[in-house]
Amino acid sequence: MYLLLFIWLIPKSFSIEMVITWGKLTNDTVCDTTIKIVSSSLCFDYCMESDTCYIAQAYGTLCTLCGPDYPYPIQSLSEENANRTKIAFKATLTECPSSPNSTFSSENFTMEFSQGYWQLFKTTTTSTISSTTSKMQVCRDGWQKFTRVMGEWCIRVFRAVFSYQHASQNCCALGGVLSGIESAEERTFIINKGMAILYENGINEGSLWIGAHRSTACMYNNSTLQICVPMVNKAFTWTDGFTTGKSMMTWVPNQPDYAGKNEACVQMVLVNNAVSIEGAVSGQLNDIFCTATTSEYSLNYIRGFVCGQKAYYP
Repeated sequence: MYLLLFIWLIPKSFSIEMVITWGKLTNDTVCDTTIKIVSSSLCFDYCMESDTCYIAQAYGTLCTLCGPDYPYPIQSLSEENANRTKIAFKATLTECPSSPNSTFSSENFTMEFSQGYWQLFKTTTTSTISSTTSKMQVCRDGWQKFTRVMGEWCIRVFRAVFSYQHASQNCCALGGVLSGIESAEERTFIINKGMAILYENGINEGSLWIGAHRSTACMYNNSTLQICVPMVNKAFTWTDGFTTGKSMMTWVPNQPDYAGKNEACVQMVLVNNAVSIEGAVSGQLNDIFCTATTSEYSLNYIRGFVCGQKAYYP
């Protein structure tokens, strides 16, 4: 029997860690979500950030996220086994649980290892609900809080080359949505995080998906209707349901242009230099078709996406 486990540490206020092993979920059909990924570490990041994920399985470009509602037998396999995948599960541990017949608990489940299988069992816990009227709302680790007209909002920028749909699905897997931009403070934060992605890759320009979309009334042949003119003010809406106002809808010169009559999604552009060859400045918006990733060295090349979610009471 082969068993290889190691602990992947991610800072959390309640010291939750991810235990990663070579193995395979024997039944992943009851898991909550399957999303596209670019790396197994991104899959495990999503699980770590999600309050409803306890086990994650990364296989190729797919990430399966599982909640605590079912027992999940995990078969332990050697690294050389062709059927193995990387499995990660949450735990509160001080040492690697590599010994046979290990048993440990984390939050509201218990893990047991026996005869080559890890088994997750949901346990019942009770808690005392206290008043939240005197507490401040907070964001999860890695998310930045902003005060909006509708309340407290948390934003995080992720690095990935995805279509608009896949970016939206990944935000959803984290309990959020693609985020709009309500203030200059938010825009500056997003620019700084996006520019860090450019610096890490040694490139000069790129873009991020944000939560904005051309309204249905302004699509296709209806794009010249009076309700859609001027396009920059009326044709687009924020999609997160929590962004008010359109003062942050500032566009790249000569945009939005609705090229090909299929540019329904919106990206924020990023440039290393003060002004790009297209005349764009970091933080401006561009309309583009929703499946775009475009060529690697283009201003329109998608380098990541911006997720948002409501702040919560701890």
